[in-house]
Amino acid sequence: LRLDPDKHYAVYCGNLYPEKGIEVILQSAKQLLNRKDLIFLLVGGTEKDKRFWKNYCDKQRIDNVQFVGFVENAIVPKYLKAADCLLLPYKSDMKFSIMDVKTTSPLKSFEYMATKRPIIATGIPTISKILEHRKNALLVADGDIDEFCERILESLDNHYLSQKLGERAYEDVQKYSWNRRCRIILERVQHNSCHLK
Repeated sequence: LRLDPDKHYAVYCGNLYPEKGIEVILQSAKQLLNRKDLIFLLVGGTEKDKRFWKNYCDKQRIDNVQFVGFVENAIVPKYLKAADCLLLPYKSDMKFSIMDVKTTSPLKSFEYMATKRPIIATGIPTISKILEHRKNALLVADGDIDEFCERILESLDNHYLSQKLGERAYEDVQKYSWNRRCRIILERVQHNSCHLK
């Protein structure tokens, strides 16, 4: 991936829509500019969205962010595994065109959990159904940039905690595999059809 082995990487992977909390990541990067060993790596997004946020960074003199852009699905796990921490911010005060933040769990959260890397996430309802603070992730109040920064630094500086969170997230995500969920659905359908006879 041509990443610097002497740097730490806080990684976000996904679309670069504003409602995905991209501004939270970039403002966190701005606050942590003095942490010279830390790079914020954003993987995904259209060229148009990438240009928009790069321009945002240029205007605010945020130079510790790298935009990778779109990569093939097969490459995504490599970036996730290269991360020192994974970022899952959301802005619940925005209109979501694709997902309902009150009812829909983002697939990204499950992909993150499978990497055994510490996750820093906004504690919106759908996230906190799956991720628990200090159990399998570090959760942050919606829109709290200071706390987001604190949790990123904590994940980088507390190796024991990071390892514990990553391993527990990996354990917990096993029950959300496609096979297991299909099996549960089939069992319920079978159970209900037996009761109808």
